[in-house]
Amino acid sequence: MKRNDSVGDFCKMIQKLVEKKDRLSCFTGVPIDHDRIVILLMADKLVKEEKPHVFICYWNGDALINDNQTWTTVNAVQNRLTSEILVLGGEGEVYTGSFGEIKEETVIDIEPEEGKAGLLRNATPLGKGFLIVGMGGQVYLRKEDKTILPFDKGIPDTPDFESAAAFSENDIYAVGWKGAMWHHNGTQWSELPSPSDYILTDVLCAPTGQVYICGQAGTLLVGKDKAWTEIQHDYHNDYFWSLAWFQDTLYVVNNFLLLRYDGHTLVPVEFGEDIPFTFSRLVAAKDALWSFGPKDIMTFDGKRWKRIV
Repeated sequence: MKRNDSVGDFCKMIQKLVEKKDRLSCFTGVPIDHDRIVILLMADKLVKEEKPHVFICYWNGDALINDNQTWTTVNAVQNRLTSEILVLGGEGEVYTGSFGEIKEETVIDIEPEEGKAGLLRNATPLGKGFLIVGMGGQVYLRKEDKTILPFDKGIPDTPDFESAAAFSENDIYAVGWKGAMWHHNGTQWSELPSPSDYILTDVLCAPTGQVYICGQAGTLLVGKDKAWTEIQHDYHNDYFWSLAWFQDTLYVVNNFLLLRYDGHTLVPVEFGEDIPFTFSRLVAAKDALWSFGPKDIMTFDGKRWKRIV
């Protein structure tokens, strides 16, 4: 992305706002390597006014702003096999590309005359493409060649999906509202018996072969296929938003705490003197764990935490 004087001035203005921490909020991000991150920001004033928008920022020691998109993002994710980044909008917007070059690819029709409808909620890497899920039982497969196909055969329009994750193209999990839990075995989708009737916000397929699910009212499940147990802890009044697996440890966040699972229960993460107070999304990169919160962006290399914003 070329940076002209006007863009440079705008970048400086946005950076000042970020440093003040009182006008922009971070929704999520995509770490590329040690020095480069894609950060999605929203203006607090526009959020209060319910005006759809998002700033797609490219951070490499400076903040490069693409432009103010007039739609609201729900997630951003990178496929590590292809290095491709996908940014998803709730009303069907699909932007893809690489660091500094994320552009509009297509818009999924979420209000067709016939078929399933509703807002989209999340995307996750699948093979060399992506899996997209949303309300009303919507599931789409965005293939490597950029075609998008419905991938919801066998799913009614009742489950409202919030998240999905996969071990492989033959082992996919999707979770959502009212404890919805579904599994695809490479051939067909099937509903799983759910021990919860709360909203399930995130699902993680861990390298250990186990699946972790979090959600409303401190819901934290572990299992696979049809066997699930609830992890006991002391945060049952909390709303868990995001899961990550880093250096053989499970991490989970609510709005105000980052917690780790010690094999028995959840314990707060110790940050040292520079303590963040806002959390939203966790992203585990190859060499670091990233925590994205509205007013705090932190990274952990396995030894110490470092503040980015």
